[in-house]
Amino acid sequence: MSAKKPLPLCIVPVFIHRPDHVQLLMRLLTSLRDPSRTASKMDILLVDDCSPYEKKSSILKGMAKQFDCDLFEKPANTGFSKTVNVGLMRAHDERRVAILANMDLEFSTPGFECKNWLKTALKDPADLVGARLLYPNGLVQHGGVYYSLLHRYLDHLYRYAPPTMKDVNVRTEVPVTGALQIIKPNVMDAVGYYDEHFKMAYEDIDYCLRVMLPPEFGGAGLKVAYNPEVVATHHESLIRGGQQKYSQWHDESWIYFQQKYARTPMQGLIPPIDRKR
Repeated sequence: MSAKKPLPLCIVPVFIHRPDHVQLLMRLLTSLRDPSRTASKMDILLVDDCSPYEKKSSILKGMAKQFDCDLFEKPANTGFSKTVNVGLMRAHDERRVAILANMDLEFSTPGFECKNWLKTALKDPADLVGARLLYPNGLVQHGGVYYSLLHRYLDHLYRYAPPTMKDVNVRTEVPVTGALQIIKPNVMDAVGYYDEHFKMAYEDIDYCLRVMLPPEFGGAGLKVAYNPEVVATHHESLIRGGQQKYSQWHDESWIYFQQKYARTPMQGLIPPIDRKR
């Protein structure tokens, strides 16, 4: 008799420094545990990145009990990569699918039925799967990631576009944001975990590139895909924005990213021009 397959592990990086952040996390966990929104079962791991909110420990312990989650409280604030790696290492050791889900996500999107979002992601042939993320006003926040020749910068595809736009609804093999990633076990076998030289920003794109680039450019040659049938609302930048330390971390991460990929061609991240339009 074969062993029972372990449940996916949903890793939620937590950082609370205002009371409204507690409500954001509550909304995420409610939507993750609501069977009408998430048809597949999962385990949830909250990883607190040493949140400065003084009441956070008792609040997180209460939430962990209420929503049947595990809780890991880091002793120091060290940024996104080291936070999600706590969960990725556990998922890898236990041969689980890992789900990275920002605490400012919510699987309740007006106009979109997404109760099978996890099953849809797990059926996708890609090794790492991302999602269509929408702003609370319904416009697109993320439809994959591209490299802009105009600005020499990485950005989200279709940002501010209507969610019904044709291209938004096309599955595409591109890097995807770490706000929501479904990572299959073979990915961690091939490339390991997030690069901890990144503290805040671009670590998710780095991870996708390490997965999808061909071996001659240091990647594993696996598949990364944006799947528009996986949908969530993203309250972007409500967690760490506005603090000087995180602005510095962001800038340092961008410099590190540029140095790391200075000799890597970015043609594959530039959307083709359709001259028939």
